[in-house]
Amino acid sequence: MNYSGLLISILSMFLFASSCGWLTGPDDEEVDPRTFTWTVDTLAYPGSLQTHMLSIWGSSPNDVYVVGHNERGYGKMYHFNGNEWSDVGLNPIQGGYIVGPITLEAIHGVATDDIWAVGERRYDNPDPPPNYYDSSLVIHYDGIDWREVETPSGRVLQAIGGRGPNDLWAGGLNVTLFHYDGTTWEKRSIGDTLQLLSYPQFRSFVSDGNQVYSLLYKGGGSNTYYVLQLINGEWRLLDDLSLHTGFLWMSSSGSLYATGPTLQRREQGHWQDTFESRPDSVLILRADGIDDDNLFAVGYSQNHFVGMVYHYNGTDWYQVPIPQIYPVHLGAVWTDGREVFVQGILSNYPQSTVILHGR
Repeated sequence: MNYSGLLISILSMFLFASSCGWLTGPDDEEVDPRTFTWTVDTLAYPGSLQTHMLSIWGSSPNDVYVVGHNERGYGKMYHFNGNEWSDVGLNPIQGGYIVGPITLEAIHGVATDDIWAVGERRYDNPDPPPNYYDSSLVIHYDGIDWREVETPSGRVLQAIGGRGPNDLWAGGLNVTLFHYDGTTWEKRSIGDTLQLLSYPQFRSFVSDGNQVYSLLYKGGGSNTYYVLQLINGEWRLLDDLSLHTGFLWMSSSGSLYATGPTLQRREQGHWQDTFESRPDSVLILRADGIDDDNLFAVGYSQNHFVGMVYHYNGTDWYQVPIPQIYPVHLGAVWTDGREVFVQGILSNYPQSTVILHGR
């Protein structure tokens, strides 16, 4: 028997079948996001009254991070490896390299081995009030360890984002603003007019790889937010919005969105509500997607404190059926289009974080 000829024939048939899609496995099947099956994980550091995760980012459904606050000093960051969530262990007592009481406010990744998180380091005030002081904190993951990165002095950082590994922005309270050029973080300014606001703070930095935008909260208890655009290296005022809790999201095609109390999209210089119908009591907090025709918006009902997840498919918005958890605020979301992770905080005590995973 001519075994070599038989082997070639079998191999040819296999390649032909693969090219025709006959051997498409479960991982290659497209799943309608509106029919996802959902699971729920709870993140709570042992003995803690507050485990508040505030921001989420992933490189894939097998590599997802959440960061936030925990009053016990540990449990500031958790990682999902595709099977389970685990405490990253940033503190030296846990085997890490990040010293002192810290809080992490936001996380942003460029690659699996190039991830940034920002927040604050707290210092007790021996002569209160206030009870403590804070300073800017930036930490970086190089694929092996999380380590603190030197920055200029500043207040708590609440947002990070940018064009790429050599062009990142981080900002926070009292218009603390840093820029990273691939080597060092340098302090920047946004000009005298906005600098003199009551308690201004950066909430978002977004980019499609070309344009860069930021969202600045006026502060002082107002609902006023300013959308800034980076033009020739300087931040210019683009719009002002009246929002309840505002964050930005930007699609790969360059469409700019703002959350709270609904999801608005900027079109031809004007902001338009993207929802045709939605209960007035629902507050949209965050959005994420792979393009303008496949995106999620998450939030909660202010009347009932029930989490809400909406999906847009390019035609209409649909309220996705999810496990009902009460009382909860769904405040962050990340998706790669095939799976989605929604992060929320339980309002009862002890306060823990829940992660809804749809796939």
